[in-house]
Amino acid sequence: MLEHNYLITRQYNKVDLLEDSRNKSESNSNLRHSLDMTRSRSSFKKPLKTASNESSKELLNRTSVLPFFRPRSPLSRLPRSLHISRLSILKSNLSKDQSNKKIDNRAATAYFGPNNPLFEAPSPQNPLKGTFLIIKKSDICGLKKKPVIPIKKSSKKLEITSLANAKKGQKLEKLSIKDIKDRLWLSKKRGVIIRDFYAILAKSNGMKIQHNPDFVQSFKYYIGKGNNSKLIKQLMSRRMGWSRVKLGEIHTANFVWTEWIEDSILQSLYLSENLEYTLDILPKPNTYHYRPNNSRRFIVDISPLGFNKIISSSSFKQIQPYIFQPSTLKVYNKISGNHNLSNKKELFINLNTYCRTRNKQVFDYVPITFHITSLKDPKYHEFEKYFHSKANKPNSIWILKPGENTNRGSGIVICTALDQIKQEIAGMWHTVIIQKYIENPFLVYKRKFDIRCYALITCYNGIIQGYYYNEGYIRTSSKSFNLQNIDNLYIHLTNDAVQKHCDDYGKYESGNKMSYGELQKYLDIYYNSRPVNFIEEVGTKIKKIVKDTIKCAVPGIKKKMFSHTFEIFGYDFLLDEEFKPWLLEVNTNPCLELSSSHLARIIPSMLDNAFQLVIDSLFQNNFSLKNDMPAITENKFELVYHSLEGYVPNIN
Repeated sequence: MLEHNYLITRQYNKVDLLEDSRNKSESNSNLRHSLDMTRSRSSFKKPLKTASNESSKELLNRTSVLPFFRPRSPLSRLPRSLHISRLSILKSNLSKDQSNKKIDNRAATAYFGPNNPLFEAPSPQNPLKGTFLIIKKSDICGLKKKPVIPIKKSSKKLEITSLANAKKGQKLEKLSIKDIKDRLWLSKKRGVIIRDFYAILAKSNGMKIQHNPDFVQSFKYYIGKGNNSKLIKQLMSRRMGWSRVKLGEIHTANFVWTEWIEDSILQSLYLSENLEYTLDILPKPNTYHYRPNNSRRFIVDISPLGFNKIISSSSFKQIQPYIFQPSTLKVYNKISGNHNLSNKKELFINLNTYCRTRNKQVFDYVPITFHITSLKDPKYHEFEKYFHSKANKPNSIWILKPGENTNRGSGIVICTALDQIKQEIAGMWHTVIIQKYIENPFLVYKRKFDIRCYALITCYNGIIQGYYYNEGYIRTSSKSFNLQNIDNLYIHLTNDAVQKHCDDYGKYESGNKMSYGELQKYLDIYYNSRPVNFIEEVGTKIKKIVKDTIKCAVPGIKKKMFSHTFEIFGYDFLLDEEFKPWLLEVNTNPCLELSSSHLARIIPSMLDNAFQLVIDSLFQNNFSLKNDMPAITENKFELVYHSLEGYVPNIN
């Protein structure tokens, strides 16, 4: 049973204080300590009898029994005719404390007296802790005044629930892992979260990596020359447990990176043939908790890590795994069938076949295209027929590209006359892609641009998976768009290998590059026809095209698959006035040079993210957090394809 004791004090004038000091009563004890009703009376220091004068002076300086209030406190603005009293809640055993018997007589009379008009005691079931009552001094002195109703501050009711009941009925709130600043917790829990994700990712390839926790393993890597290989070396040097080897020791390397595909390295890998797979039930999401300073517990929201872009994808699968030892694995950054995407002719042939079998139109993906082997090719006669048809407008512009083994704008010619096209075809030693030039491109500051984005394809343990990277950049031309001047490649070709030779290169943007965010700002300010969200409207269409191109190339890749290989491809798209993206080409060796501030941010992040999926998920076992390492990094690769989609032979 709780007893509610109200300690009421009043202001003392000089006369009262002097009288009290002369009577030498115990009321001269430390009034501030009297507020602490749990302290022993014996602990109070009584003033000495011989020091009555000092005690009187000390009491004269006391203007209130309450702690000192700062000037800005609302309580300091109260009139001196008002008095402040504190409500204390004590257990019944505290009320029996002998130290509280001798309370100021007038204060006790004000409280314990019959028919107290000052206030009514609140219900014991609803105590108000720390409530202040404001009472007139005249009422304290016993004058007959109208009773004052106590003013109660609104406060939240304090409810104490047992821990067992709280765990049963209380729902824990979520706390984003980005909002956790406890680096010690992140260092410990981060390794658990990433290790769990890597295990799930490996299982999507039908693999289980058997690490030895009692043995610190070391691995070797080889980096070939070309295409900013220095950046690859920097990224690998940051990974714990890796050491670099030279060309003579390439056969000992667990990871090999080269600019172009090398058959000798592929032949050192084993073929993934005649493997059987059993699909497994998809795992439930793991739950992680955080309790700061042993206070309330939170469920950690790990969505900022971006793992859900893979695990929550409709293409995500789990396969009964084969056991692998990390020391026996060898990874190469080129897949054997990459020409099915990177060769312009094979890309068009595969995409055309894919569309025919699914009742789709190939020219919804690419502009009108003809693949010509020679002037005697029936496809060339088909092109001539179309050229003279009504579908082809007069003075239409056509672009000629080499069908294979070229990229970065090499060998591209722009033509308008049929005789010029014949002449170019006759002089080429390779096949030719004739493609309709997009004459109504969407322009930025009256200049043409294209979109560069990335895709990752992995061939691990005979399983092919495709990922789309959710960040890219814009490549702008250096000259204003003009269809009347088709000979100036600085107007029509946005490849960096072409634009960097122009005198106006970098005049309008750093390295002629823009981010997705800068393009969105341009749309918000200058495009008034309708609101356009570039990521949602254009990015979604691009992602679908990337997915379909991976699907169309898979049959060719499956003809000869080596384990374990992966490759990063660069996709180029052109945007027309209707915000429709058109696929231009896919590059097997996209430029990794950091020629602008945007590329210095995007490309290293993209490569490091790819290495997390294809290297760290197989080899990494030490997840300690270094001082120079960011605690949280976001995965931006989204799973768009799994080779076992629609494959349901066995499910456990």
